[in-house]
Amino acid sequence: IGINLPSLHSVLKRAKNDEKVILETKENKKLGIIFEGENISILDYKTDSLLKYSSLEKLELYRPQLTFYALLISKLYANIKQISCSLIFIEDPKEVPTFKVDLKQLREFEHELNGIVSSIRKGEFKTKNSHCKSCYFSDSDNQCVVKH
Repeated sequence: IGINLPSLHSVLKRAKNDEKVILETKENKKLGIIFEGENISILDYKTDSLLKYSSLEKLELYRPQLTFYALLISKLYANIKQISCSLIFIEDPKEVPTFKVDLKQLREFEHELNGIVSSIRKGEFKTKNSHCKSCYFSDSDNQCVVKH
């Protein structure tokens, strides 16, 4: 996401309980992190339109990205028990879809992620058509333009 990881680590390590940290990338993308004892909240600010998808549908599309952020945060803080992940859409900031992830779910995600990385390194790619509706490369019927 265009953030210098050593400086990110430094900023997050200095964060105190009940503190909110807003990270901003060079592309003006924002990610908020709220520290509350053994719980952390991740707030990902989005400029997406909500015309084609509801905020809950968008949450499912962004679930892997938010879970990845949660995994990274869990690696920095050993005392974290649960992480809440939310999207805030600039178009409708009152609608804040959220899910919670615990350490067991993060370990399962990490295992799945390692499998994906391993497959990519081996040149094994699987087609995933579940997101064709949101893909820029889908046709007018929301079907993949790549023939398999």
